[in-house]
Order: sequence, then structure tokens, then C-alpha cells
Amino acid sequence: MTNKIIMACGVFIYFSFSCQAYEAKKISVEDLKSLEKLDNKIYDLSTKKERFSFSKVSAFIYKNLAYDVDFTLLKLDAVAKARTSQITTSSTTGTVSDADRFIGELVLTYPIFDAKESNDMRKKILDTKQTIISKTKDYFLFKAELQDLEIQKEILLDLEIRTKSRKLTAVGSYDDWLKTVNDIRKINMDITKGEIELSESKQILLNFVNIHSITQLEKML
Repeated sequence: MTNKIIMACGVFIYFSFSCQAYEAKKISVEDLKSLEKLDNKIYDLSTKKERFSFSKVSAFIYKNLAYDVDFTLLKLDAVAKARTSQITTSSTTGTVSDADRFIGELVLTYPIFDAKESNDMRKKILDTKQTIISKTKDYFLFKAELQDLEIQKEILLDLEIRTKSRKLTAVGSYDDWLKTVNDIRKINMDITKGEIELSESKQILLNFVNIHSITQLEKML
């Protein structure tokens, strides 16, 4: 019994901070209004479905990568060419001088791929695309799970009103009410974990793109 009292105190403190209007021993007018809409609200929340632009986001990321997939195959050659030209200068003394001109050039070239190199290149591009798709999928799964947790919490908060009213009218038990608020506590912890996972996943996707595309990608996420 002592443990139940301690837990009840903790629940009361939680509701005091999260919702200032909460009355542990009273059913308010707002509570009654919520109870009238409870069935329809639970149904609407439970059947709600979210759709995400998964392929659109992954394509945007690949198009705006912060690095070039084939950059490692790019060759930069420094070429020094010596070109001699004879310059003849006439004067009253009949002096003739020669000068050598030296020209330096930087040449940026792609190598000619053999079959193996071409295959490796295609594999590298494919691996990059698959990584982006996988990380994008992870992000939207985390987002969907977090949204589902928020829906579960909203339903539980409404059910808490019902179990509280049943408890106060002796129709239901204290244990039923305590179980509901304990479920709310667990959901809050799951939501916190979900927010951390979603934030980490989002940062991974933002790190893929160049600095000019970050803002646009954030809007898409």
C-alpha cells in the first residue's frame, strides 16, 4: 500500500507540472467535454495515417551531395614544358641574344577506365545511393514511430480522465487509474528516446548534402 501511495504522489507531481489545470479529486467541465468526444477521438487518432516523401528526399540528397562520388578517380597532372624561341635583337653594335621561355601547365584529366575500373565505379555509385536510401528510410521510420507514440499518449491522457472519473464515482478502481498514468509515464520515456533517435538520424542526412542544400532538406524532413 505504501508503494502505491508513493507512486500516486509521483503521478500527482507529474500532472501538476505537465498540466496545471489537473484536479486529482475533481472532474472539471473540460473533462466532461473530453469524455463526450472520447470514442470518436480515439477512433480518429487510431485510424490516422501519415504519408512521407521517401523517394523524393533520397533523390534530393544524392543530387546535392557534399562530395563528388567519382572525385577519387580524378587526376591532377603538373606538366612542365620547355619551349625555346630565338629572339634576335639588332643594335648599332650588331649584338644578337637568345632567350628560352619555360611554360608550366596544370592538366585536370579523367583516366580511361578499363572494364574493372568501370565496374568499380558503378558499384561505388550504387553503394552511395543504397546508403542514402537506407539512412533516409531509418529517419522516416523513427519519425513514424515517434508520431505513433504521440498518438498513444494523447489517447492515454483521455483515458486517464475516464479512469479518474470511474475511480471518483466508485465505478472503477484506483488500480485501473494508476495503471493508466503509469502507461503515460512509460510513453513519455519512449517519446524522449524517440526524439533523440530522430534528431541523430536527421543530422546524418543533413551531413550528406552541401551547405547550400541544408535549409531545403530541413524543410523536406
